Amino acid sequence: GVSCSWARPGKSRRCRRVSRALSSETSRVSQRSVNPPPCFHSATPSLASTPRFCISRTLWTFQPSDYSVRSSGTFAPTKSEYIIEQNRISNVRGGGILLAGGVNVATVRNNIINGAEGSGINLSGDRAASPAAPNVDIRVYNNTSYGNTDLGVIVGSTDICTLRNNLVFGNNSNGVQMSQFDSTGISSNYNVLAPLGSTFTEGANTVVLGSTSGIVVNAAGGDFHLLAASPAVNIGINLASKGFAVDFDGVSRPQGVAWDIGAYEFLGTMAAPTHLTIFIVQ
Repeated sequence: GVSCSWARPGKSRRCRRVSRALSSETSRVSQRSVNPPPCFHSATPSLASTPRFCISRTLWTFQPSDYSVRSSGTFAPTKSEYIIEQNRISNVRGGGILLAGGVNVATVRNNIINGAEGSGINLSGDRAASPAAPNVDIRVYNNTSYGNTDLGVIVGSTDICTLRNNLVFGNNSNGVQMSQFDSTGISSNYNVLAPLGSTFTEGANTVVLGSTSGIVVNAAGGDFHLLAASPAVNIGINLASKGFAVDFDGVSRPQGVAWDIGAYEFLGTMAAPTHLTIFIVQ
């Protein structure tokens, strides 16, 4: 996994990769990097000019325990500036992504989390700490969270959280998909949730579906590409100003009239021509 230690006020954070010794029982663990590219720099000046810690394009499967990606942050006003993007977390024995305590400015985008024995994305600060350590200004964009034992997204002890273009379905035994506790400033819109919604207020552009079918190619089989008739196609908001304009596969967004919801952009198929005129020049 990745361990990020606390930093004192005014000091930079310290992050390192942690290699766990694996017993024969957990020898199936796979944590491999898939050609990690440099992180995109955000259009936001503060992000573009500040070094960040990036976790990108990593496959996590059969993690023995705990969260696959777990990080603590920094005391404000020091900014964490984390980007967690284009990771695939499947069938892990813990949860998916956890931002725990004092993460101050972070973006979680274009990730796929499915089959975790916990929550998909968990933003849980710690107001009980001394000093208090709520998460602050967390952006959750274009993630797909499916079939996790707990909620698809949890927002806890977090001040300012923006959720856009997320596909969250079939989590929590098909119960509520997203929930919050002890948090303020949640702005959530342009998401697709199924079969139930969230416990916090959603914007007018969020769609809550009564069924988890007809959205992706094969959710049970782990293929979360969108179907042509998926209700998640062409209903998202353009987030290019937030520093990215590609999907999990690196496909440019949008491919249609608007961004799609979730980690994948629907490519579509090109119709075969029905009328051809052939000119033979001699």
